[in-house]
Amino acid sequence: MENIRVHLRNYCFALLARREYSKKKIIEKLRGKFPEASLEEINDVVLDLEQKNIISDQRFAEVFVRSKISSGWGKNKIKFNLVQKGVPKELIEAEIVKIVPDSEIILEIVNRKFKKILENKPESYDEKMKNKQNIYRFLSSRGYGFDEFQSLVDEILPS
Repeated sequence: MENIRVHLRNYCFALLARREYSKKKIIEKLRGKFPEASLEEINDVVLDLEQKNIISDQRFAEVFVRSKISSGWGKNKIKFNLVQKGVPKELIEAEIVKIVPDSEIILEIVNRKFKKILENKPESYDEKMKNKQNIYRFLSSRGYGFDEFQSLVDEILPS
């Protein structure tokens, strides 16, 4: 019994040596790797590591948010993914509040993805609207809110 706890603990250290994980994800990984371990044993090990601040949802959320902002993700997509990873709602809200929409990042994403459209500025109103809708859809899928990018896109592609 005590032997399995040592294995669980060592596996946690091996995982966390590479990157941060949420508590939920650590438990999922332990259950997958050690099906013979009881949920009680897994929870005891995870709780112990959490009390020693080795596992921290707060730290995971901070690192995740920073990483995804630099990858060009918006608030909505980040928030959704944090929920999926089992981060408590209070921590998510605390991290999401820190995100300031950066028009330079949005502009860089649009310039990179829609370079040809921006170079070959269409003449017809229909073509302009079609291109705008494509950009709107793309930025929405990246997790940006309409209010964060609408004026920027209108500036780049006036109607």
